[in-house]
Amino acid sequence: MTKRRANLRMPFLIVIFVLVSACSLRGQAKPWDIRKDGDRLLLHLEEGILDSPMYHIRHGMDGIHVNWKRRDDRLILQAIPVRSLTGVVIPAQGKNGIAPQVLGVFPILDIPGQQKGPTIDISGFLLSGQSYLRQFGNEDVVWGKSYIDRFSATTDEILVRTQLVVRDGGKEMTKTVDFSFYLLPEPMRARWYDKRMGFHYEEHAGNYIPGKGSIMRWRLKKKYPDQRMSDPVDPIVFYLDPKMPDVWKPYVTAGVLEWLPAFEAAGFTNAIQIREFDREKGSRDPIGMKYSTIKWNNNIGVRGKELQSGSTVNLVVDQRSGEILKCDIVINDFMSLFEQYYVRCAALDMRAREKHIPDGLMGELLQSVTAHEAGHAFGIRDANFGEYAYPFEKMRDLDWLKHMGHTPSVMTYARQNYLVQPTDGIPPKWLHQKVGPTDRYYIEWGYREFPEAKTPEEELPFLESMIRQQDTVPWYRYTLVGAEIFGPGQTNEVVDNNDPIASTRLGLQNIRRVLDILYEDRGAILDTETVLRRYENVLDLWYGQMRHVMTLVGGYMELNHGGSIEGKVYRSVPMEQQEDALQFLLDHAFSPPHWLVDPKCLEGIVYSTNQDVIGEYQKKLLEELLDSYRMKRLEKLEDITGNTSLVESMLDRVQQVLFSEGSERDRSGQQLQKAYVQTIMQALGQKQVDGRYMWYYHSELTKDVFEAQRYELLQLFRRKLRKSDVRSMGHLLRCVQILEEGI
Repeated sequence: MTKRRANLRMPFLIVIFVLVSACSLRGQAKPWDIRKDGDRLLLHLEEGILDSPMYHIRHGMDGIHVNWKRRDDRLILQAIPVRSLTGVVIPAQGKNGIAPQVLGVFPILDIPGQQKGPTIDISGFLLSGQSYLRQFGNEDVVWGKSYIDRFSATTDEILVRTQLVVRDGGKEMTKTVDFSFYLLPEPMRARWYDKRMGFHYEEHAGNYIPGKGSIMRWRLKKKYPDQRMSDPVDPIVFYLDPKMPDVWKPYVTAGVLEWLPAFEAAGFTNAIQIREFDREKGSRDPIGMKYSTIKWNNNIGVRGKELQSGSTVNLVVDQRSGEILKCDIVINDFMSLFEQYYVRCAALDMRAREKHIPDGLMGELLQSVTAHEAGHAFGIRDANFGEYAYPFEKMRDLDWLKHMGHTPSVMTYARQNYLVQPTDGIPPKWLHQKVGPTDRYYIEWGYREFPEAKTPEEELPFLESMIRQQDTVPWYRYTLVGAEIFGPGQTNEVVDNNDPIASTRLGLQNIRRVLDILYEDRGAILDTETVLRRYENVLDLWYGQMRHVMTLVGGYMELNHGGSIEGKVYRSVPMEQQEDALQFLLDHAFSPPHWLVDPKCLEGIVYSTNQDVIGEYQKKLLEELLDSYRMKRLEKLEDITGNTSLVESMLDRVQQVLFSEGSERDRSGQQLQKAYVQTIMQALGQKQVDGRYMWYYHSELTKDVFEAQRYELLQLFRRKLRKSDVRSMGHLLRCVQILEEGI
């Protein structure tokens, strides 16, 4: 009896042995090797690694799922479709269909005494540009000038550093490009993507996807699953770039560690670690899949790059499960951060007026931008989180700012709190964006473990109950802005709350103070070029604030319910607010005050009217006010409210201001009048070529109203011509010509 049981166990044990052997391939002796042979870079693969799922990566840019297959005397490298754990097949390289895509064909070399398994030459593949992956512009790799710098092999990664000479537009430049082949681990459990939550999904950072997907997140598992709070088995570790100056390391570190309380909300203590890179124990640089890093871009401090911006993250994601395998946070911003801060907060922080920027202020700005990029590193996307939700009256409340911030998420583009007034006594450190309550909510939803659930499907009820918190906590909601900005919850570069008009009034007060500061500090602290640049930055902020108010006109609020929840997804902004917003724009955008148009800070340092930045912004605002998106939303509101003259009444109010008595004699008035008639004529000249693009154009209903306005304007201009002077006659004749003949 005992012998029979032993015999029955043998096949089962053999199966277990095979499975364990396959799963532990990554931890065995190296299943591959790489070496130099003259000009050739030889890659040797053990037979057992063929057909295994791998990732081919160009670090800092792109990556694809691949495998190697033997065909007679050749090896074929192919990009493969990914079978997601959510049941979705993701086509290879984003192509239609699910067929593998051949990346390269390599003859198997006949090398005397070689180990078992094929050996190939991959130097041409890496240096010719075939493996360049996503190229920028028209870059081509210059054959013969590029070379292999160094290479290494571990149990799960082949890493090759190249120096590639690329040609773009006739110019050559050398780029350091790191490539890897990475043996993928067993996939972790996926967490299903939900369009109501602001996570990236596994394939890319695009818009909403149909069907199923998994969110991007790290593989965090509790070391002690039975405890409410536990350290993870493997924390998320970032290495500081050795090139980063020591003075900035504490601030950059603090920016990432701002997220620790968010992970504690998900049940994890000490979820994030920041480490210095030890050159003696590691390689020369922290590169490859082993290291997630915070990179210090080497263009900082380079002539011509002083005001560069655009910090970012580079993610390597297992598309089968959404697991983030590696992430590099790249800090590009430096002086551009201060320029933004100056126009928002110079009236609130004396440090911004010093001749040399204090390290403490610059560090605070670096901490804030690092915290934002760290949010991407944890899977959260750029979006409008909780906008049009915070109470306006709390924007200058110190207790609120300490606990909730002036924006609920560091992932919005609210920047600093410029609504605070100098008399409020708010310390400058509370003006910055920080990780907020909405960020903690998203991390908890994305990372909390549910021991009761054994599959992604079984997690859904728990996740849904968390999503439903958005029904009562409006700042937990988010909106992903597309081509159409349809409401006040979709603005960038402004401090958002539930009263855009009152916010903009406060913002204008500080803008005026900043212009006074530019005048006071001109010469002694600021050179004229800096004054001009910052004045244009002030106008850019002014333009953003005017757009913020404009979102109320024809605007909607969004509550993105799930399919099982009844209720309106879109609710129109109350008509009273829309009318107030239009009047505000007529008073402040199209009739801006003298202190903004011709400030004292520009006296004697401008020589031409060609630098009419504010005039260009006014024209853009006018075009946006009359664009087809807004007109169609107003048409819909006509149907909803029963008021069939909303479009007509709005145009009447605009025309009364733009074409008031004597406005044709003023240069800025002439510019706006001409822009108005050109916009109307462009709309009337639109032709619907293809029904699929119908919504991009003004409807026939709006065109009818525009046609009536055109007729009225013609009569108005002809009357004005009878009593016009030389200064205005040419302008009026030109407008009549446009209205009669088109542009």
